[in-house]
Amino acid sequence: MSGQIATSSVTASRSRLADFYALTKPGITLTVTLTAAVGYWLGIADNNFAFWTFLHVLGGTALSSAGACALNMAIEYRVDARMGRTAKRPIPDGRIDVLEGTAFGFALAVGGVFWLGLGVGIMAGLIAALITVGYLFAYTPLKPMTSISTLVGALVGAAPPLIGWFAATGALSLGGWILMAIVVFWQWPHILSMAWMNREDYQEVDYKLAPVADGTERSVAGQMLFSLVTLGVVSVLPFWQGMVGWIYLVPATAVGCWFAYLGVRFAMERSRARARATFFASLVYLPVILVALVFGKL
Repeated sequence: MSGQIATSSVTASRSRLADFYALTKPGITLTVTLTAAVGYWLGIADNNFAFWTFLHVLGGTALSSAGACALNMAIEYRVDARMGRTAKRPIPDGRIDVLEGTAFGFALAVGGVFWLGLGVGIMAGLIAALITVGYLFAYTPLKPMTSISTLVGALVGAAPPLIGWFAATGALSLGGWILMAIVVFWQWPHILSMAWMNREDYQEVDYKLAPVADGTERSVAGQMLFSLVTLGVVSVLPFWQGMVGWIYLVPATAVGCWFAYLGVRFAMERSRARARATFFASLVYLPVILVALVFGKL
């Protein structure tokens, strides 16, 4: 009997840890951390890689992102409970109390900001703080108010490369802004296609993301085409600025053309299948670009 109780206790503890881990939105946190890491790699001078600085960039960025995600879940738990795809998240499902989630997220976010501020520099901590504030107090409350929230979310989510770039260069110079622009105009079609696939859920909770901002859905095609064209332009800037070589340009152009092709098809024929294909392409595009940037630096 005691063995069964002990096993049950261990299982419950693991389940609870898994729920707290889910609050951090691991996929988003990993993506954010990788973009900051690439920002550092692109910014360093030859043979000037500083292991401990790089570690501070990774740890502080991951912690602050995880905290912001957890706080977002704590803020939106009532809305999450009304949508099928989010109703089983730890807080709306009652597995974690909203106060616990808030305290957990706050501790991680503050810890990440201080880690970056002390380990990398005040500007790095400030960028992380602005990302968190923008995510929680601009993007989140704007979702039920205006479709501009889509662009705000893209801007907030694209800032982490600046953390890495600043850590490497000590400045917020052109290269860092180019990397941020790539992530901005990648996120825009990524969010648009995701929002289209889940538009019934968003309509249910009156979220005014672009695909459900009006009954005619006229804004979807325009925003998709604009973001893809702009992404095509900014994605070649690292090469033209001498940040990377041809080894970046070839795969970046290939994956960019594929992404644009699927995005244009979705813009012209707005269906769930087209949206799913565009969303899948967005999931492939960013890792390919990040890997190409890393090797292009070599």
